[in-house]
Amino acid sequence: MALLSLKTLTQYIANAFPAAPQRTAMGFIAKRIASDVKTVTSSTYVVQPEDNTIVLNRAAGIAATLPAATGSGAVYRFVVAATFTGDASVVTTGGDLLTGTALLFADAGDTTVGFATAADTIRLDMFDTGNVGGGIKGAHAVFTDVAANLWHVHYVSDAAGAEATPFKNA
Repeated sequence: MALLSLKTLTQYIANAFPAAPQRTAMGFIAKRIASDVKTVTSSTYVVQPEDNTIVLNRAAGIAATLPAATGSGAVYRFVVAATFTGDASVVTTGGDLLTGTALLFADAGDTTVGFATAADTIRLDMFDTGNVGGGIKGAHAVFTDVAANLWHVHYVSDAAGAEATPFKNA
């Protein structure tokens, strides 16, 4: 069996997967295209199947809606590019639930506060005008479609004011 050079292997992968991003059996992305990263500057956004990383770049706030969870394994990463001053959330649709955790860095001291979703969680508030949640530039959330009607979420942010759960049921 002959060894392939990195250049030959790269060309093979590019030719084998010429369309939208494809994942190998190990989950690696074989080819990336420009639509993998979506920068959102509007007040609302419905996540599209071709999205991979969604950059939230609207300080006044954003309401993003996930597609229906089917167990597809789809992963959506949200990155905060502008610290929020208005409400910002990611919400499920069609009765889907969230399960997972959030880590917020506390304002005082070098501590971290952790929160878990409740059984009826449907929304992640990255920031609300009550100054709860986080939403500081650099915060990020990862949502994974793990089963029909179920998203897994992991959120990390510096806290913005009071450290309280960013997960809501309405």
